[in-house]
Amino acid sequence: MILVDGHNLIGRSRRLSLDEEEASREELLRRIGAVKSHKGEAVVVIFDGNRPGGNRGEKSGSVAVFYTPSGLSADEEIIKRLDAAKAPHTVTVVTSDLGLAARAKARGAQTCPSERFWETLTRPKNMSPKKEKPDPSAKDAEMWMEIFKSGKKIR
Repeated sequence: MILVDGHNLIGRSRRLSLDEEEASREELLRRIGAVKSHKGEAVVVIFDGNRPGGNRGEKSGSVAVFYTPSGLSADEEIIKRLDAAKAPHTVTVVTSDLGLAARAKARGAQTCPSERFWETLTRPKNMSPKKEKPDPSAKDAEMWMEIFKSGKKIR
């Protein structure tokens, strides 16, 4: 699971602006949704403050969005979710807030700076790092060695 400090990410990106909050939120969620559809990992974007109309949680495509209630910061909500996680070491917190990152790491979570996460959202698909082929298992290597030694033809 990935927990994103929404306003921190908007503030750290080059193309988004907290001055144009609604449009920036929409663009951020669109980009995360596009990347998530390829990777399949659950993503929750947490924003500070009540959502107009009082709706705290919603879905934006395949991305879960949560707006904290009055008096609770996104940082506090992220820590609350980490404390409730059964396996916090499987959670990545996206933030460039050093205090939040330290608190997340202390709970066993991974962290990713907002700037680096934004780069993954804006990188052209053809520039994505190429996946390396995994090494064959010992069993697979042994099987192929036997086939090559025996001279059998595989159809």
